[in-house]
Amino acid sequence: MAVLTDIYISTPADALTYDRDPRRFDGATLSAKGVTDLELSTLWCVCTGREWDVKLLDEFKHLMEEDGGERIIAELPNELVSHLANTDEQRLREVASAWAATEEISTQPANIEPYLRDLVALAKRASADSQRLYLWMCV
Repeated sequence: MAVLTDIYISTPADALTYDRDPRRFDGATLSAKGVTDLELSTLWCVCTGREWDVKLLDEFKHLMEEDGGERIIAELPNELVSHLANTDEQRLREVASAWAATEEISTQPANIEPYLRDLVALAKRASADSQRLYLWMCV
């Protein structure tokens, strides 16, 4: 069973409305299959050079859990968003290569780079607009 995920830009006040009306966020979302808080936490470690620890998942604050956890909205940590927003082209390629090599992603860098490029663009946009990034997951 695949986990569908969207990362979207929002204000804290509107973040939970995504579950009811995702079309309202058109143009400010990034969709994927299987890129959950676990995979994003490994990306965070790649960005910062630290070892992964299960406690990092606690930093993805769950704002909503519906249907026994089948639908979740989590807020991406400010530090991760900041790292992404400050990623230049060279660093993006380095991060894509390292993230692709993790057990959680396990693919060729060329397969994950377009997603990472879009995620970096979303983070830059959220930062410029003084907004946040949120992760919607659905099993």
